[in-house]
Amino acid sequence: MNNDLNLFTISAFSNLETKVYGENWTIPYKREEPLGECLLSATKLVRVGTADQDESCKKFMEILIPEVFKKLHCSFHVNHWSKEVQLGIFEMTKLLIDLIAARLAYTPVPVQLLATLAVIFDPNSVFHRKHKNQSFQSSFSDEQLNDRLLSCPSFLLITSSDTHGWLCQIINRFVEQNGIQNLKEQFENHQSLTALEFNALLSPFANCINYILKGKYRLLFGKDIDRIFNYIENLEEKDFQIELAKLIENNTLIPHDVLFAYIRENSILWKALEGFVAPHFLKEDVEKLWKMQNGHSSFILAAAAKFNLEQLNNLIDCIDESWKIQTTPIHMESIVLLGEIGLTCEKQSTARILQVLWDATITNCLSSSMLDCFLSSHYQILSIERPEYEEFRHDYSLKCIELVQRKEFWHARSVKYLNEILGLDSPNNQKLISILVNKYDVITVMIENLSNIQQDMWNKTQGSVMPDTLVDGHLSLQQSTKNHLELLSFLLKRGNLYLVLKRTEQLWDILITNERATTCDRELGFSWFIDCVGDINRETQITLFKQRISRLNPIYLCSEGNACFRLYSQRCNGLRDLVLNSSTSSLQPIISRDLNALIRIYQGDITAEQSDVIVVCSLSTTLHESVLKIGGDLIKNSFATEYKNNPTAPIIAIAASGQLVAKTVYFLPWKPNTDVIKCCESIRKFVSNAMEKAASENYKSIAFPSIGSGRYKCSISLVAWTLADEVYRQLTSEIKSLAVTIGKGTIEVQIGDITTQKVDVIIGNSSSDILKKEIMNAAGNDIEIAYAKEYENNQKSLLLSIPSGKLPCKQIFFIKWNPDKNKDVLRQSIVDFISNVIQNVILYEFTSVAFPAIGCGQYGCLTNIVVKTMVKEIKHQLAMRNIPLIVKFVIQPTQQTIFDQFCNQILSSREDFGTSTDYQLPSTWEQSTGNKLRFVVSSNSAEYKSIIADFDQTMNGKYTTIIQIERIQNERWYVQYVAHSKEFRQRLHTDTEKCLYHGCPQQIADLIIENCFNRSFAGKHGTKYGVGVYFSSYASYSHSYTDPNSNADRCMFMARVLIGKATQGNTSIKSPPVGFDSTTDGKHIFVIYHDAQAFAEYLITYK
Repeated sequence: MNNDLNLFTISAFSNLETKVYGENWTIPYKREEPLGECLLSATKLVRVGTADQDESCKKFMEILIPEVFKKLHCSFHVNHWSKEVQLGIFEMTKLLIDLIAARLAYTPVPVQLLATLAVIFDPNSVFHRKHKNQSFQSSFSDEQLNDRLLSCPSFLLITSSDTHGWLCQIINRFVEQNGIQNLKEQFENHQSLTALEFNALLSPFANCINYILKGKYRLLFGKDIDRIFNYIENLEEKDFQIELAKLIENNTLIPHDVLFAYIRENSILWKALEGFVAPHFLKEDVEKLWKMQNGHSSFILAAAAKFNLEQLNNLIDCIDESWKIQTTPIHMESIVLLGEIGLTCEKQSTARILQVLWDATITNCLSSSMLDCFLSSHYQILSIERPEYEEFRHDYSLKCIELVQRKEFWHARSVKYLNEILGLDSPNNQKLISILVNKYDVITVMIENLSNIQQDMWNKTQGSVMPDTLVDGHLSLQQSTKNHLELLSFLLKRGNLYLVLKRTEQLWDILITNERATTCDRELGFSWFIDCVGDINRETQITLFKQRISRLNPIYLCSEGNACFRLYSQRCNGLRDLVLNSSTSSLQPIISRDLNALIRIYQGDITAEQSDVIVVCSLSTTLHESVLKIGGDLIKNSFATEYKNNPTAPIIAIAASGQLVAKTVYFLPWKPNTDVIKCCESIRKFVSNAMEKAASENYKSIAFPSIGSGRYKCSISLVAWTLADEVYRQLTSEIKSLAVTIGKGTIEVQIGDITTQKVDVIIGNSSSDILKKEIMNAAGNDIEIAYAKEYENNQKSLLLSIPSGKLPCKQIFFIKWNPDKNKDVLRQSIVDFISNVIQNVILYEFTSVAFPAIGCGQYGCLTNIVVKTMVKEIKHQLAMRNIPLIVKFVIQPTQQTIFDQFCNQILSSREDFGTSTDYQLPSTWEQSTGNKLRFVVSSNSAEYKSIIADFDQTMNGKYTTIIQIERIQNERWYVQYVAHSKEFRQRLHTDTEKCLYHGCPQQIADLIIENCFNRSFAGKHGTKYGVGVYFSSYASYSHSYTDPNSNADRCMFMARVLIGKATQGNTSIKSPPVGFDSTTDGKHIFVIYHDAQAFAEYLITYK
């Protein structure tokens, strides 16, 4: 430290300034370290009166000190620091006390230092809470301070058993260093003080008032309080609002009786309300307060938040009474005021406010804007995350149901509000939903209310119902129906429930087939039955299709109706949108390639079609005669003969002739039926008869006409859909599994139970209660205990490895995973999920793994995103690693549509295994031929010299020669790294890439270049900071992990590594803790757990 008293210690200041904002800031707790040096140096300059003239010293006091002591007293890390560090911080705090006390000896008021003093005097800071039981050391006794002793635990009127001995000691040190005396002298310049300075002088004692001897503060600050009163009285009205907020922020220093008497006598009651509230307000004072605020509720918000229950009830009475005479704008402002008060007051007061707001809505003359205002304030209070507020959410959910059942007031709007309450992200919402469903039968209530509203609107409009017709004076019919359906969907999905058959049919009849249903009702209804198909069990789906959907009048088959018809038909007929083998000699269903490529729909002349078979309706005069004419006499005579011999034959097959290019013509009788269901059945039979015969005769292609669309004038959409759907059905079969080879690996998808899979490891999502429970039940009680123990020991780990118990697999991996509404984030989370599993499968040397369809059950994720991302990432992993791994996707029997999607995605011919992203190869890369991955860097290049310069920072003198430096040009790996880097920057809004080193034996280096950094090698040299891939910023450290080969050569990677958010590592970590991307020793070692998180840029070979 500089010994010149007139100079501030620049070196220590620069050192501290550099470190204090750094990521790896160390705790400066010793006198000889930068913080101690700066505090001592600044105190010396303060005592000679030159501190404010030194720019560095001034910056230290006004900027660095607040930042440093905020970290030392308020950071959550305080709880984890050692005893030595804690004692050091206490010493640094005493040095700061000396500095502040000395600086108060002259003007101007050091506002920033006093703000920091308020922090270190706060008994609720992290530091003081940790040391609340420290004993009081009598180094500051009555003999030393005499009557100046300001704090002593044994004399304080504190109800808590906490002594806060250290806090009392630093308060007394402030007294000993003449801090109080200097502070009082600052008040002598009161005529030039601003409100901010008044506040700064008093605020340090606001939080610790209970630790100051009673009677002393009045003796110390009595005259200063009088000066504050004078300051208030002399303020201009226009300045009052600005100044008062800064001046009086806490009333604990000024005796309540003195202050209360003064402001009452001087009629400035309202002026005090910005900063405090007098606890002696009577009912008439509250009424006076309400009248004086004159609609400007901001005047009393701070005061009301501190009212006791009696005072608050008086204020609520005033507001409630005023609603009878107020204009709408002032009325709405007072509603908002009540809502804001309810956010901060005690539970009893909150209950009263909620009830007042609710009661005010129970009227028929309330406008929609006023109702929304009441409910907005009401909801704002209910949304507070306090455990005790669960009771309120429960009560007002029931009140909403009561309004619905009674059909009173805003009963339609109450459905929306109930949905909003249940949508609050509360841990007990599941319990509330269960109560509403089981005890109050809310699902039946909602469906019956839909019917009642529909009937009422029909009667009210005499059948002329429009979507924008108001239901209860507040919501349109369209919005009301939508709210009902959204609530039903939410209850079924969040409650993990199936809609029973009776209610399913009832809902269908209300929305679809009822004569009172509007077009809008049907569109919303069809969409709901599509979206919620997973919330209706298979038996109910089959019955609904047979009894309702299949009998649907064609006039209802809009685009949504067609989609609904097809979806339930597929599910009930077990359809599989799979593929047909292109090399097969028949039309028997064999899986191999995309089915859509086998079906073509186009406009043209069927007689010119080059298919093996063309199909003709024998009762269609136009087409029948056209085929016979073009086919010539031979086909005409052959048909006449066959028809005469067997006029009732379902098919007459005649060899093509004449100008027909097909091989055979099938003549089938068909005519439409006025009953839409029978019509569909007849079309299906027409198609199936033709295709079955063609298959039996080993034909490869067949062409159908659009039957019924000519003179019969059938519904074109109905005919087209039924034709195509039956063709799909004929081309598919009840396939339950599918397998595809990717490199050395295999992807399988099958319908079944994941707990019965005979694989090495099955995957469970530890965040999915349903799946976890199914696995636990099947595995046995011992496994449930093992899981609980593993979770207790590794609560932050993303992956928990559990024995298999009674299951046929060898191990169970539970992975933490929760979906995100953002599609991009959802995709990346699935990629990370798959990657973590595969890495651990390799680590455990397993050869087979079974996945569930994550996110497709209780979470209700978009299945197309989930399926595509899961399959794509598995394809990528198998192609990249080229390992003999069997990966199964096991789909539940109730998820047939999801099974279809997995099959189609697995069979996709596109080899899009990589992650699509925009990238540019490094400019230093050379043109690659073949599969070459390693390129020697020229020793004369700037690239080479730059690598050596960095390497020599810690390795200079520790090696004899550099044999070569190779550039790694593994493009597949690089693309993955670039994609991961982009995701990190988007998520963290900063670049966390570091250039680090990784030492290893030569044979391992060869494997890494081919297959990326692999955690299967982890553990050879220890796992002190986690079971992952280790890197260091010091090449000399990584050198210790290299092994010389037979020529005494060593090798070390220089890698680009994405650190992301790092946390302290330990031996138990197998995956990064939730919220972090890597682990570290806090200095130079970093551990990653994802292949694409690092890219080996260069391999340095040296002796």
